[in-house]
Amino acid sequence: MKKTYSLHASLLILILALTAAYKANAQRIDMSGAVGFDRYGSTVTLSASRIDNYGADGSSSGTLVLQLWATSMPYYGQSILNGYKLAEANLGVLMGGYYISNINREVTFYEPAIGYYNMVIVVAEWDGSKYLTVDWCNFSEVESFGGLPPYTPPPAPPSLDLIDDYVGIWEGTKTFEFNGTSYEMAGTSVISRYGKAGFYSKAFIRSPGELLAVGETWQYDDGTIYGIVKSDGAVIGTTTGTWYMNGRSIITNISAVAGNFSYTQNINASFPDSRTIFSTSTTSYGASINGTSKKILAAPTPTPVSPPPAPSGGGGAPPPSGGGSPAVKKSKKGSKSSAKKPSGGASKKSAASKPSGSKKSSGKKKKK
Repeated sequence: MKKTYSLHASLLILILALTAAYKANAQRIDMSGAVGFDRYGSTVTLSASRIDNYGADGSSSGTLVLQLWATSMPYYGQSILNGYKLAEANLGVLMGGYYISNINREVTFYEPAIGYYNMVIVVAEWDGSKYLTVDWCNFSEVESFGGLPPYTPPPAPPSLDLIDDYVGIWEGTKTFEFNGTSYEMAGTSVISRYGKAGFYSKAFIRSPGELLAVGETWQYDDGTIYGIVKSDGAVIGTTTGTWYMNGRSIITNISAVAGNFSYTQNINASFPDSRTIFSTSTTSYGASINGTSKKILAAPTPTPVSPPPAPSGGGGAPPPSGGGSPAVKKSKKGSKSSAKKPSGGASKKSAASKPSGSKKSSGKKKKK
């Protein structure tokens, strides 16, 4: 039986405009379209619709690899990818202004320790001494290993009090539009109760493959807000304002300051159910921000106990060059596609649709 679903990433709406206005960078190595894996026994086929190098013509990437990981939590740009590396495929070097497409690489599969895991495919680049993750794609379904039965997620609970629904881990993409230009940004927000005084949120904001900023926000029960935004560990801005609940919506009005730049922002975050947020926002300088976030679940226990064997490449010597797919001169951004995942059986297949993080208005690249 096949299932279709999409990749979800998350973003904290309160600080998206501040981050986008201060630092709206597009990444250099970008994975797009359908991303997946197809395992059968001791081998697995790793696939991706397309990987682009948006670097300058004449530049070159380091050796690129496609890796499959099993983790206890989704990956959203942390400096260290904690979990088990299950497989790795060498893609070779990719020149700036070129892309590789229709990637399907059959490689050895290494079973993790018994447990339930989130799955993530990453593109990593050799920097001369180790591999660095430059892009990734989380899968929304939990996989079981070590003879455990397939994981069945609990049914979505009925809508409770909005305070109960709001707490959790949220992932989603947001579209930031200003002066006719659109940016697609993503992130992960971890929201918890701040004692008995309100909420504390920590958000990791990114374009795919690049952590742009980390934001912390305190929403106090007296209806006030305070937040800070950091980039590369330094505070780049602050937010203050008010918030209140109106039925199944959280209405927020903030004032933000980043250096000499300041603005106001109005946000409406509505909760049609306990696992979805629809958010719309406008700013005093004319930008609009819209998107959807989904609540995600961590992999349940049992957790892994001891590390299994792992393929080479995670900090060791790079794989030999020449194993990559033929590169094609880039003409436009790879298109998104739907995701498919059959369930059960000896062969496990997964796929997710990987959104782009670059400017929508600059998808074409000039040829020499």
